[in-house]
Amino acid sequence: MKIWALVFSLVVIVRCKVKQISDYNGVNYPISDTTFISNDLDSLIQPYKVEMESKMDKVIGIAQEDLIKYTPESPLGDFVSDVVFDAGFRYGLKDESLAFTKSNTLCLLNFGGLRAPVNKGDITIGNIYELMPFDNEIVIVSLSPSQVKEMLVYLFSKHGQPISNAMALLSSDKQKLDIGSKAYNFEKDIYVITSDYLAKGGDKMSFFKSSKMIQTGILMRDALLNHVKTEKIIPFYDVEGRIQFIKE
Repeated sequence: MKIWALVFSLVVIVRCKVKQISDYNGVNYPISDTTFISNDLDSLIQPYKVEMESKMDKVIGIAQEDLIKYTPESPLGDFVSDVVFDAGFRYGLKDESLAFTKSNTLCLLNFGGLRAPVNKGDITIGNIYELMPFDNEIVIVSLSPSQVKEMLVYLFSKHGQPISNAMALLSSDKQKLDIGSKAYNFEKDIYVITSDYLAKGGDKMSFFKSSKMIQTGILMRDALLNHVKTEKIIPFYDVEGRIQFIKE
């Protein structure tokens, strides 16, 4: 009885929902001929494509030299980490729950997140999207002294990553860190400005995982766009020795 009741219910539902078709017109197209589909799609997409290209091709600044990436420190890594540090630091100064200073805050990013160089000459909006195609958000994380040691061990194992407002001197068993030109004594917590992807343990940065993440709502890409629009001329970033290795 239950089966018949179920079938009857389905029939009633179908009959209630189906409407009678009074008339229709149809045209048969060969399945192998997709020209008409391609033309229709092209005409539909073209206006949006033109508008998008005009936006992406807009020049917002000039790079005085090529900014490229390489380990342990590079012009591109210094440029991006400095911009992200500045955006995150300005946000942190406005948050009364944070005790931001130049001697307890640094920025750490990863080379894998820098997807394209910034070439000498005009910088377009599209260039910044190529450099930073993902919607990664700038976040702030607090690290304990033990987590800071883990971070430095990680930097040694990775042969460096982009950092800002800091200088690390590393070996297999020794670590020295300066933050804002002051030596860190491994006794107090510090703040690290980074991306939400890395703060969640991305690129094997597991030392972040146990920390609370403060979201700024600022996309890294937007910070870069605003910086270039404001500064107009982006200078060459000399390698400063932000990551150094102790000879053993």
